[in-house]
Amino acid sequence: MTSLDDHLYVLREKTTKQIEVYNMINIDSHRLQRCLIVAGRDTICYDMIACEHNRCIYASGSSHMHRVALPSDEITEWPINDECHFLSLTVTHNVLVTCPEVRKVKEFTTDGQSIREIVLPEDVCSPLHTVQLSNDDFDCVPR
Repeated sequence: MTSLDDHLYVLREKTTKQIEVYNMINIDSHRLQRCLIVAGRDTICYDMIACEHNRCIYASGSSHMHRVALPSDEITEWPINDECHFLSLTVTHNVLVTCPEVRKVKEFTTDGQSIREIVLPEDVCSPLHTVQLSNDDFDCVPR
């Protein structure tokens, strides 16, 4: 689940790759506005995050990243080339993708260009989620 502006985006069943969009203006009547289908090569979506700066939602599949441009709902995807799970944003509005099986963190621009790939030290076992700290270091949360 993530939110942007007055909308709530819910990935109800990860295997359907369907994002439900709700209007949050009237708190008493959350009504389903529309559904976005994230079609592509992956069979499941793991996580999603909204980026106000880039006006989009990112959803991680098992090996691809999906970008939903808002408000047009245009969906693009690019390969991660490793099993990817949880997402976060950097201070420069890039996407951080945590790849636990290979102990890597990958950074991408909003249009899918690879910025860098960080191989985590041996003592970081099964990283689940990575965030960028204010000093530009990264903190990984283990499983």
